[in-house]
Amino acid sequence: MATAQVSQNRVYLFRLQTLIIDGGTTVVRNIFDEKNANVPLNILLHNEKTTINRLRAGKTITRTQFDLLYPQSGQSPTTADFDLTLSICLLRNLKCCGLNKNFAWNAIPQSGDTSLEADICRLRMFRNDIAHISSTTSITQNTFTHKWLEIEQVLNRLNTCVQNPVQNLQQQFNAYKNSPLDEEAEKRIDGEIKKWRKFEKGLESEVQLVKKDVQEVKHEVGNVKEDVHAVKEKVDNVKEEVHDVAEKVDAVQEKIDELENEKRAQGGSKKSVGKASNFIQRFFERRDRRREMKKLKDDWLLSPTQTSYSTIHCHR
Repeated sequence: MATAQVSQNRVYLFRLQTLIIDGGTTVVRNIFDEKNANVPLNILLHNEKTTINRLRAGKTITRTQFDLLYPQSGQSPTTADFDLTLSICLLRNLKCCGLNKNFAWNAIPQSGDTSLEADICRLRMFRNDIAHISSTTSITQNTFTHKWLEIEQVLNRLNTCVQNPVQNLQQQFNAYKNSPLDEEAEKRIDGEIKKWRKFEKGLESEVQLVKKDVQEVKHEVGNVKEDVHAVKEKVDNVKEEVHDVAEKVDAVQEKIDELENEKRAQGGSKKSVGKASNFIQRFFERRDRRREMKKLKDDWLLSPTQTSYSTIHCHR
């Protein structure tokens, strides 16, 4: 009996996975097709290739998904090959789809927000929740009933936001919920879940690498802060030296100002000072002339000619 209950709980999980993967993909593809109905898909993807390359570089789109968008065979792509993850990614990121670029995709939408962006976000979160439930753990009937109602309501709202909704959608949902299990369908759904988990595992590895890079950057920033602090200390020292020099310059300037004031104060006696200077100059000029005349006289008296004249005069 317990084994039968466990088996039934696994069935609940499979049916929820089918509702999200098959029902969700059908609805989201239809939204994408209607938003871009006037442009051939290959031209649209050509116009949006810069954005898609950025998504590919950021690991948001896998290599397999990129090849679906730009087949190496040269054949035209088709949205029939897009899975739920790729369809949601394109709706969120391509400008041609016109979704709110400022929407908080990583936050749980408010209960009253039934916008297209909010319901796509809810569907994406439902997908993540279901993908993380182990097939061996499964879910209970109560959990199944609650989650089925939530997911079904979101898908129905999304289907009514377009002019050409998917026909007979509710009948498809009822079939997912009540039809006998299909072994091939189980394998297909299980393959999709494994693909999601593998993709998310790769993202987790990328996140760890990013975290490591962030830690290294933080370390480098810490080193830079230390260098900046050392430079700041040197700048402060230079500022102190400049301040000391400025004080000395101010003191010199004050002394110069004092001398200038004294000079201006003496400006009133300039005329008398000038007369005194002339008198002194004439005095020294007369003194120099007297000295020059005395020297000439002495030189003349000591000359030989003058000596002979004096001797002859005396003999007579």
